[in-house]
Amino acid sequence: AAAHPCWCSKTKGSVSSSRFFLRPSSKLSAAASSAPPMSSRRVVFDELQVEGLTEGSQHVEGAAVSFFGRSRYEYGDRSATRPQYHRLFVGTSEGGLTAYECRSDTGKAAGYELVVRDSMRRGGGRDRKAVTQLEAFESQSLLLALVDGVLFAYDATTLRTTASNCRGCLFFAAHGKSRTVVVFQKKKAKYFAWQRGGALRDARREAVLGETPSSARCLSDRTTILVMKKDYVAMRIIIGDHPAVDDEIADASLFKLCEASAGASVALIVPGSPTTPFAPRLVLSAGSRGLVFDARQLLDSSGSASGVTTPQLDDRLSWSSAPSSASAAVAFVVSVVGPKKNKIEIHFAPTLALVQTVDLAKPVVRICGGGFGFHENSSSSSGAETTAEVGKAFSASSSSSQQQQEQELNKEAEFFCLGTSGSCRLLRMRPALDQVSTLVDDGGYEDALALCAAAGVQAAFAIEARYAYALYARGDFEGAVQHWLRGDVSPADVAALFPLLCPADLAAKLQSQSQAWLMRQDAAPPEKVDALRHPPQLRQASLSRAAAAATRYFEVVRERLVFGRGALLGAAANDKNNNALKAQQQQRLRGSQGRPNSESEGLGLAYSQGHPEDPDKRERDQKLVDTMLVSARLLCAPPRVDDIVALLKRPDQRCELESVAPLLAAGGPNCAEPLLWLYRSKGLHSRALAMLVEDRCCGSSTSSQSAGDVDDPESSLPQQQHKGFRPWDRAKFRRWQARYVRSLWFSRHAALALEAAAGLFDAAPALGLAVFTGAKVEAPADPDDDWVEPRFAGGDGTPAQDVVAWMKQLSLPPAPPQDSSSSKLWRGAALFLSVGLQGGEGAGFF
Repeated sequence: AAAHPCWCSKTKGSVSSSRFFLRPSSKLSAAASSAPPMSSRRVVFDELQVEGLTEGSQHVEGAAVSFFGRSRYEYGDRSATRPQYHRLFVGTSEGGLTAYECRSDTGKAAGYELVVRDSMRRGGGRDRKAVTQLEAFESQSLLLALVDGVLFAYDATTLRTTASNCRGCLFFAAHGKSRTVVVFQKKKAKYFAWQRGGALRDARREAVLGETPSSARCLSDRTTILVMKKDYVAMRIIIGDHPAVDDEIADASLFKLCEASAGASVALIVPGSPTTPFAPRLVLSAGSRGLVFDARQLLDSSGSASGVTTPQLDDRLSWSSAPSSASAAVAFVVSVVGPKKNKIEIHFAPTLALVQTVDLAKPVVRICGGGFGFHENSSSSSGAETTAEVGKAFSASSSSSQQQQEQELNKEAEFFCLGTSGSCRLLRMRPALDQVSTLVDDGGYEDALALCAAAGVQAAFAIEARYAYALYARGDFEGAVQHWLRGDVSPADVAALFPLLCPADLAAKLQSQSQAWLMRQDAAPPEKVDALRHPPQLRQASLSRAAAAATRYFEVVRERLVFGRGALLGAAANDKNNNALKAQQQQRLRGSQGRPNSESEGLGLAYSQGHPEDPDKRERDQKLVDTMLVSARLLCAPPRVDDIVALLKRPDQRCELESVAPLLAAGGPNCAEPLLWLYRSKGLHSRALAMLVEDRCCGSSTSSQSAGDVDDPESSLPQQQHKGFRPWDRAKFRRWQARYVRSLWFSRHAALALEAAAGLFDAAPALGLAVFTGAKVEAPADPDDDWVEPRFAGGDGTPAQDVVAWMKQLSLPPAPPQDSSSSKLWRGAALFLSVGLQGGEGAGFF
């Protein structure tokens, strides 16, 4: 604990929150890379002193905090704006209601000094009516107060009050975004809407309940969670379709969520889990357990809730004892627990894990506060130093113009813990960027990503990349690919990590560039350095598994390069229907202003997708990606030859001929088709025709096979290689040859077509004739002929009589017996020779 103060479970006094960035050693980073996601204790909130609370002898009944104003301040190398002061409202059982300004610039307290702004209600005498509930909404500058059953609305800035016509209220629940207030009068729930200035308007909506609830929590303007005597109940109102009824309730559906325990009950909305960070969850306390529900289903306002399955999740939040009160902000849940109510437990909301406990000297009567955001202004004088520090922590570089722009950095949270005898303590969240830096350095990548999503820290791209390198070092190639895609890591960086998957010349080039990059990078992420210096050993099964994972990565990157960044936004998550993950990636793209992880620029082959204005970069990247796709697919188990052929047939493929051709040539007859398509796509028809020899393209097991359309079921090749990795038989070879020569005839390569067609006439005259007529060459076992009937004369203007004269000079073999399977190629039974001599402009020509 002395060596690692972040493991301490208790905090006392003031703790410095100065900014620092740690770069772990290679040994520490290697250990962290193999560690599971973080769930250990750490300090996320500092306990600070608050002075000036005047309610010394009075019992505090309610409290609320609102944030106002912004001021510029500096911490370390950064200058930023944050709330100038908080306004704390405190209500007592004697009827007092006081507005305090929380000032931190007086030097009298480590946290805040409370200065009385106004005594809104002095209490005692005629005002001796308890303030039982307070709630502030800083975005609307509104304070709602319940005084002796009467709901009051205050302007939180001017402190002007407006009394409502609603009396006899037990308690209320409010939803800030929709400006909705639900007032509970015994067994009746009545809806109000507040207007600008704090005036309340009766929404003329009511719902009658079966029993009187003890408390409630608004999830939206139509969904409210009620705490009954024994159960938690969700109430969903259905608004009528006829506006003439003035929005009166047409139906109110109630359904049980779970059982409620005796005593205080807690209902909170917390962020989603690390896998679904943008899917909010509802936490309901049941004793010392927190039951978790999917808030999205509860927020769905379409239809009635009757018959709906309870959307309970498997997640659980555990307290040491039943909480008396709790609040959630940013990514943390702060709860008051213990029989004496002097213990604070802080849970990390995405994982629901306990991360910190704080023991207070006096019991906590009320806890209030929440989260707020501020913006960073990186000045030109300190911009370079700031970027260098951030680069050490996250390996995220940015341009000088981006350093000078004002952008939202993160969110913070503060909670006031009001106790007896006028005591008050402040829990201040440590800067989110510091917490993210510590988590990443300790190997807690999942927690760091969840905190980034909740706190708005724009470091997700760099964290995803570091996490991917750590997974790669552990041999988890599938997981690494997922995070490489999310982190927009350059394809050159990924290819350099798999030298055995690269063609020899490309592997040497990438290794040389990566070694040069290592020599000049003094602030490189340790995970990437370790991955380059100590890659995992790839042999047999691990090699084919790495090839399959790399294939997945390059397939997605290729689609992004060809169709744009947003084409496959959800592909990295392998879930096209997960809108939450798509929204997460969209936010990351917006947060980085469309800029990818640029640490790979040292390799000279940076990911061009982030630079669409540079077509040369995009072209280089696509050449690399297409080349790697061919090489990686060959090493999959079984090899994906069909996918290679499909890639080489695409007009937009950019495979490097010098790198790919030797790989395919080494495959022998098994790779004859992709090699022919490679030559054909590059316009090297002479090479392709020279290789188009039956003995070179057909396997030995099929050399004696008949030229029929049915594949040989007794082939000597293993059954697992039949799909995508089987050499041609003679029939398929001749059909492919006929299609190819036909394309040459109709693409202005008449001389090459005439030279190659002679062999076709000798083997199968029907196929040879199809070359000049433009007929489709199909068979039941090989229907892959996407030929479109030509709209112009073939043969580059060669007269028809010259072709007929050339045909007369051919020496055709005798026709085979009628019962022979090869007779199909003679009689043309499997061909449709419907195209003959052309008319019109092409009269007399083929």
